[in-house]
Amino acid sequence: MVMKIILFFLTLVFSSQLWAEAYCGLRDPVSIISKLYPSFTGFRSIVRTIDAETRIQVAKELPGMPLHFGELGRHTLYVIQRNNNILGFVHVRSEQSRWGLIEVAWAITPDMKIKSYEFQRCRHTDRKMLETKLAKSLFSGKSLSELMSEYDFNENKVRSQFYDGIDYDGDLAISVFKCAMKTLLVTQLVWQQEIEVLNQSH
Repeated sequence: MVMKIILFFLTLVFSSQLWAEAYCGLRDPVSIISKLYPSFTGFRSIVRTIDAETRIQVAKELPGMPLHFGELGRHTLYVIQRNNNILGFVHVRSEQSRWGLIEVAWAITPDMKIKSYEFQRCRHTDRKMLETKLAKSLFSGKSLSELMSEYDFNENKVRSQFYDGIDYDGDLAISVFKCAMKTLLVTQLVWQQEIEVLNQSH
């Protein structure tokens, strides 16, 4: 009986480690980065820890949208380059949807605006609705403050006009929108110093 209890707790610990590590970076960096930055010639990664303090800050800035505990731990920001020039960044974040967690790889410009995105994991039946160029263009060029202005935090939903162009505002659309806001905020909170140095040097 004691052995079974020990094995049970070991399983929980191991599973939680896998859960935390599953959302820390790109599974196939070259493939995803090629889609987000077709002209890239190289990339490097900066690994930092997203901790409980970050979670508190996110909950404060984005009411009702705390990071789930699986998002804490070591995470990676990819710095995308063309020769010696910084094209932007890629950061992967996860978000809950009706069909389980989705993972989205977000392309971010050096001045902290959304460039585009690619799903890394998504089992939702409406996935194709948000994989079109038109859907992705709705986020292109948007800063965190601009995205926040498009979200009704009291009603916990995206303002209806944002998705008018694609005629779809289902639960996956809301999940992707939340993910975009969290991605920009977390990137700024955790990698701010590195981003400032990179921008000053290029």
